[in-house]
Amino acid sequence: MRLNRYRGAVLPSRRLGTALVVGCLWLGVSPALAQEDFDTPPEAIEFYREAREHYAGGRYDEAAEALERALVLDPDSPTLVYNLARVYELLGDLERSLRYYERYRELLPQQQAQEADRAEATIRRLQGARATGQGRQDDEPAPREVAPLRQLPGVVLVRENGVADEAFWIALGGGAVSLAAGAVFGSLALVSRADADDFVLGRGGGRQDRDRLYDNATTFGVVSDVTLGLGGAAVIAAILLYFLREHTVERAPVRASEGDGATVEPSASLTPDGVALGLRGTF
Repeated sequence: MRLNRYRGAVLPSRRLGTALVVGCLWLGVSPALAQEDFDTPPEAIEFYREAREHYAGGRYDEAAEALERALVLDPDSPTLVYNLARVYELLGDLERSLRYYERYRELLPQQQAQEADRAEATIRRLQGARATGQGRQDDEPAPREVAPLRQLPGVVLVRENGVADEAFWIALGGGAVSLAAGAVFGSLALVSRADADDFVLGRGGGRQDRDRLYDNATTFGVVSDVTLGLGGAAVIAAILLYFLREHTVERAPVRASEGDGATVEPSASLTPDGVALGLRGTF
């Protein structure tokens, strides 16, 4: 059952201005939030993260490829379209850059008139550069630092335990090999000891032959203990390397299914005594 719950406080009329300012700030927190919803597929977020790493390293071709893959999964994302337009502009591919800037302008809602004007100015600038056959204006120096890619709206940074890097895999692989070797040497030790216990003097050889079997069993046993101990220590080290370290990942916020969760949004209403502000949601 879905119930509307409202929790608010009545503000006096003299604080009407403050309430209106708060409301305006809420509505204008971020242009990206107003123009795009939060239903970005997790796979698209992963491609976006990959593109951002390539972009930060100056590998614009790889960044464009990753953004193209993300856009296939989320074709109506203005943020992805804008980022692609920006990357192709840095690559000097004005045709593709213009195409994505024009698409970005079309995706902008009417209330984003200022952003649309900026996009229109960029389009005119690139059209002028294309008319002169140049990827960048002569009087525009190559940027030493480029602006980062725009962040996908609704994506949150999450700290998670578990880092599977090169050190982790080396420790885990070395531990697995040592454990396997320890098992082999342990088997040889058991076989040698069994042969020594079943040895019959005169029929299988002399006392020296039997003692040699016991010595082999002891040697194999020692090697097995050492390799098993090293393997166990390496595996434990790998587990500690994984779980005791944290990494930052980007995740789309979990949205409650219909009738199975809660959503909360700000609300305001006029009352005889002033303005009532609060939170309205469904639970």
